[in-house]
Amino acid sequence: MVAYSRVSTTAAEPGGAVKILLNHNPEEFPEESLTIRQILDRKGWTFPLIIARVDGALVERRDWETASVRDGAEVDLHHLVSGG
Repeated sequence: MVAYSRVSTTAAEPGGAVKILLNHNPEEFPEESLTIRQILDRKGWTFPLIIARVDGALVERRDWETASVRDGAEVDLHHLVSGG
């Protein structure tokens, strides 16, 4: 089960920015609303194996285009690495 909100409960001010914690670092994006895909695009992250969590809840890859990231959210985007 995936537990996250598709609709932001805390909207950014009109003309304002979305402020989040991204991998424990404060980030600010100029958009009034934001998705996981938009964050990845803004950061230029194209790794093939990325895990996304918003406020501790896993966001599945198929939902990256539509899942809203609210102002003040804690977002974790981690690239999985394996090998020997």
